[in-house]
Amino acid sequence: MTVGDISRQKLRIAGVSKCYSSTVALDRTDLEMAEGEFLTLLGPSGSGKTTLLSIVAGLIAPTTGEVWIDRHRATDLPPFKRGIGMVFQNYALFPHLTAHENIAFPLRMRRLSSSDVDREVSRVLDIVKLSHVAGRLPRELSGGQQQRIALARCIVYNPSIILMDEPLGALDKNLRDHMQMEIKRLHTELGITVLYVTHDQEEALAMSVPTNSTSGREASLRRVSWANQTSFRASWRRRVTRRLCATASTRPSARQQIPGSARTRPCAGWSGRKAFA
Repeated sequence: MTVGDISRQKLRIAGVSKCYSSTVALDRTDLEMAEGEFLTLLGPSGSGKTTLLSIVAGLIAPTTGEVWIDRHRATDLPPFKRGIGMVFQNYALFPHLTAHENIAFPLRMRRLSSSDVDREVSRVLDIVKLSHVAGRLPRELSGGQQQRIALARCIVYNPSIILMDEPLGALDKNLRDHMQMEIKRLHTELGITVLYVTHDQEEALAMSVPTNSTSGREASLRRVSWANQTSFRASWRRRVTRRLCATASTRPSARQQIPGSARTRPCAGWSGRKAFA
């Protein structure tokens, strides 16, 4: 299946850019995602990754371009009408609410009955394997547990797309490795559509190359467009290309597992370039 298959198109970004006066935060960008796809955007700080996510979520308006979600134009829709879930680097849990109440919050805002809320919260706590911490406050949880509660709060209301803005950046390496596996497991089991951004090259490769080629879920890696810092982006591009090539040499089947996964989608400054030279 290609992302050009309209029947399964989940997200389309057409000619989106964002400028603040004379500063270009995000250059003109085009991007498409299929339903159930896990898409990683890789780029250094300042390349416009978070700006792109904020535009998709409706938190900021684009200067130019359009956003389409589930084949409906969403450019002017407010965030609460887009069906978007977002996971942040700093967890963004309410410190005065228990894990159960944090997860229940979006359901209560949607005015579900108490019985429905309790049932759905219990369901996602089982999914993230944290039923035993339901009554704890965020300060009583480890970093990995807090991030899993943030994930549970995001998936409990079945969003159309989940946006992840460097969600593992605050964790140490061991927890990062564990959470990478957890996120991939949730994607495989639930079939959710995930747009994931990171500046970490190893993390991007780990998240985008499937461990099981028969899972049926699509994973892909694309590099985000650049707004500025031409000399820096050139050296960074050389580093990431070397890393990708080194990974390809140790995983010879990677290109067969995800056809086109190491290919850059039409993004300004990178259109048509391949990660594997």
